[in-house]
Amino acid sequence: MQVVAVHPLEDHADDREPMIEVSVCDEGKGVPPEILDHLFEPFVTSKERGTGLGLAVSQRIVREHQGNITVDRSPDGGARFTVTLPAQINAHLVGAGHLHGE
Repeated sequence: MQVVAVHPLEDHADDREPMIEVSVCDEGKGVPPEILDHLFEPFVTSKERGTGLGLAVSQRIVREHQGNITVDRSPDGGARFTVTLPAQINAHLVGAGHLHGE
């Protein structure tokens, strides 16, 4: 079972824009401890047939949108990936064709 949760972050500093948090949890085996610190590096994978590029690319995209992505253990024992992003769409990204599939 996967669980997706989205909520605003209320505890941001006054000089920082409002943020939202999206968490995805599963009940799988979780991330092996030996690769946890390197999980977002290119070519790091725990999968037999994986390339290890998906999370590195995901992290780059999230950072380009002034966000952050982390991983930890979910309450159900699997993995929990959390993405934090600004709550408002940045107009210069829309105009540059980075949003809406342009």
